[in-house]
Amino acid sequence: MNAVSDLWNDQTAYNKSTTKQFNAKGVWNFERGQITGFVDTSRTTQADYFYLSKDEMSRGLGWDWGGYAPDWNQAGAKAYCNTASFNAKKCDSSGPDKDADGAFTAGQILRDDNLYYLAGDFFLADGFSLRALAYHHDDRGEGHNWNSGAWSNKGTAQEIPIIFRNTIYTIDRDGGTLSFDWELGPHRIEDRRGWPA
Repeated sequence: MNAVSDLWNDQTAYNKSTTKQFNAKGVWNFERGQITGFVDTSRTTQADYFYLSKDEMSRGLGWDWGGYAPDWNQAGAKAYCNTASFNAKKCDSSGPDKDADGAFTAGQILRDDNLYYLAGDFFLADGFSLRALAYHHDDRGEGHNWNSGAWSNKGTAQEIPIIFRNTIYTIDRDGGTLSFDWELGPHRIEDRRGWPA
């Protein structure tokens, strides 16, 4: 699968979301069982929606406000209007957005996901079966956005009242499951165990 979509709000830049996904499964049957292999991979970059609040709507920004992206200078001029970073000479208070809460976003959510497993189903005797499965899962991602009202490089020539916020995470795990099924007349006994790493 290869999908591309735009944000529904009025944001003219950094508004694309893409997903690339591949799934595959193979099964090999033999006389007293089967082997199954499965692969799932996906690569996602998701444009982040602007934070919408009743306060912003009451100021006339509207439900589809998308900020000033990619106009960085206008975003900076609005950021100088925030209480924590106020600078009367640089503050642009024109328009309905009186500070940078409605000024700029270029946020993205990025994910790389992989899931693999290999399973064996073995019918050892009439009414008795065993299933063994081993898997690997890894996931790497980050989410980032621009926030106003705090300083980057404060006290230097590069000082601006906007910060870059970033979160990064990683998952990397292996594991397995083992189960037995035993049918005794009208009864069925199951024993299932798992070993996540």
